[in-house]
Amino acid sequence: MTEQEVREIVRNFTWEFWQDLTRMAGQMVPGADMDLSEKLPHEAWENPFPWMMEAQEWLVMARYGAGLAPDEDPAEMYEICQGMVEWLFAIPGSSAYSIPDEWSDTPMGALWAMAFAKVQGDELITMAQAAEIAGVTVQAIAGRIDRGLRAYIDPSATNPQKGRRLVRRSDVEPGSTE
Repeated sequence: MTEQEVREIVRNFTWEFWQDLTRMAGQMVPGADMDLSEKLPHEAWENPFPWMMEAQEWLVMARYGAGLAPDEDPAEMYEICQGMVEWLFAIPGSSAYSIPDEWSDTPMGALWAMAFAKVQGDELITMAQAAEIAGVTVQAIAGRIDRGLRAYIDPSATNPQKGRRLVRRSDVEPGSTE
């Protein structure tokens, strides 16, 4: 995955996230969505990174997940990963949240999943790599996925709907419970 592809994924996610936030603000306080929309100049949507703190952090995390920034501090990446899912999935007024499986099937969610696996000392690998590690065929790995092994969409696949599926290395290593 290239730097430009990662930047585009984060830019698009940031734009969609901002649209959702402003829409919700407009539902809470009539007209707030218009006020918020006017706070950012048009050029912020061409390149939101100088304008938005969260977008800057999300870009750092996405680059780390894509392998473009391997020297980033894992503790900092953990904090960014944690902060992102709290922003997205926490119940207001509670520290409880649940990350839906569908999140990692989105381009930004896939980059998040790759970064989060790395900070946990794991990695997402292709089905071919998983088959080699487990000493089975790719079809056997696909069967495990069909029976419940968690798979992730590869954000660099040209067609994510039919693109490569990734699995956690720890889930297929000898001695794993899968």
